[in-house]
Amino acid sequence: MVNNDLMSLVNSRPLKSWKETLALLCTFAQREEWTLLCDTLASRLMAVGNTLAATLCYICAGNIDKAVEIWSRSLTTDHEGKSYVDLLQDLMEKTIVLALATGQKQFSASLCKLVEKYAEILASQGLLTTAMEYLKLMGTDELSPELMILRDYVSQSTEVVKEVPKSMVF
Repeated sequence: MVNNDLMSLVNSRPLKSWKETLALLCTFAQREEWTLLCDTLASRLMAVGNTLAATLCYICAGNIDKAVEIWSRSLTTDHEGKSYVDLLQDLMEKTIVLALATGQKQFSASLCKLVEKYAEILASQGLLTTAMEYLKLMGTDELSPELMILRDYVSQSTEVVKEVPKSMVF
């Protein structure tokens, strides 16, 4: 602390004291070094299998991709009898809140794939507007061909629904 070498502190402190280390970072880290320090602490915690603590550190760092990577592991395991769709919805809700809170607009390919799956499910249930809102969060830069096709399909489908005469709606 005397030398203001927070990276050495993060790399040398015992992981059982991760909360105290994070508190020190909250107190003394400068804005420009915050993300790297929290990411480093999270990586160390992941290396020893402390995923809950690592997830919190990734959230503090604003590292959505890493947090979602950890959360998405629950999609492959049976969780309290919840279906895949319910687990995916929980994941998407947490992800979107984190994305909006951090203002992040660029996402990893794996996160885009999860959003694509979720938007497909929403669209198949007739929730086209909601599906489009999720797809809009992905931005337009560097979208996969599949995501662009889905976005166009949902966009065109919402236009068709808007054009249906009210006399034809039952």
